[in-house]
Amino acid sequence: MNLYRYISSAIAKSRKSRFLRFARLVSLLSVMLGVIALLLSLAILHGFENELRNNTTKFTSHIVVFSYNKDPFSNVREISEKIKTNFDIISAVHPIIEGEGLVRSANFVDGVMFRTFNPKFDPNGFSKLISGNNHFSSDSANEIIVGEPLLRKLALQKGDFVNLYAINIKDNITNYKIKKFKIVGTYKTGMTSYDETLVLLPETTARNFYGMPPNSANKIEIFIKDINKASEVSQSVMDFLGFPYWTLTYYEIHSSLFAWIELQREPIPLVLGIISLVAMLNIITTLIITIIEKTRTIGILRTLGISKMGIIKIFAYQGFQIGLYGVAAGCVLSFLFCFLQQQYKFIHLKGEIYFLDSLPILISPVHYAVVASITFVLVVLASILPAVIAAKIKPVSSLRFK
Repeated sequence: MNLYRYISSAIAKSRKSRFLRFARLVSLLSVMLGVIALLLSLAILHGFENELRNNTTKFTSHIVVFSYNKDPFSNVREISEKIKTNFDIISAVHPIIEGEGLVRSANFVDGVMFRTFNPKFDPNGFSKLISGNNHFSSDSANEIIVGEPLLRKLALQKGDFVNLYAINIKDNITNYKIKKFKIVGTYKTGMTSYDETLVLLPETTARNFYGMPPNSANKIEIFIKDINKASEVSQSVMDFLGFPYWTLTYYEIHSSLFAWIELQREPIPLVLGIISLVAMLNIITTLIITIIEKTRTIGILRTLGISKMGIIKIFAYQGFQIGLYGVAAGCVLSFLFCFLQQQYKFIHLKGEIYFLDSLPILISPVHYAVVASITFVLVVLASILPAVIAAKIKPVSSLRFK
């Protein structure tokens, strides 16, 4: 094999054919760019999915329990304890109060969503995202935590006061309350659609704001040990509680976001096929050009005793070499790009359109193994056809070839 490899390398490095070297370079670049395109597509796609899943579960739990008529649970503590004790897969259960309202400063007014926040119950680690005070002075304090984009819209700073309007619609009658709150902290998740609309406040304050009785809430959050079993556990909890309770998973609550990801995922096999086909055709074209350029060389080698299998090995090795270098370069460059984007986030996005403010990247060894393996196998297969054609050339005909 060393002999065949030496001959193959000598043919490839021939200084008399600049066009042949150019064709080999184009083939190598096509393989490299194909690998880069595939790896970056997968990294970005799965990065979006991973970031959306992580960020959405910072705002909502894995499963949320509602009532059909959206009335508050009057015995929410008992229901929460009942759920926790009957399902081993559930790691935490916590009631929350959530409602619509308005926020108003001197020059700005906008609709927001109020939500209770208890730093003592923080299974999703949301308090780590908060700058300033990540807790309230008391459970009944008129204090709030807002997203940084909302704070900029309000043209206020931490420590300033702002008016909040709690809107409550019941029996087609709209009621509202107005209170002044102090901004004690801010948070930023990168999901602009949430950072601009979600306002966090203490539990007792929210209950009084919306006129709810003690031991009541309008939602129950459930966290489970295996997020992949959310749908299964959600159905089991709903069957267990019965009417008038119903459940939604984080995936169902944010179905529009994940549907967008699924839509982007569908073209991936088609893209993979087209890019691989282009790389294969370039390899085939390059080797056929090489065979035409080196027809007399093939005749000389056959005359010297090189077998047909030897000729196949000589030209197949050229395709093998192009594929190896192309795949390796593509993997290295794509990994370098992904690593730099993860560290420095130099590519920014419009959060109001893409839900995230920077391009998300997920580096997965599985992606590199699958793409490199499939591409390399296809390139080797594409190298066999021209090699077989070269082996079938008759020595006499090749020596007469001009």
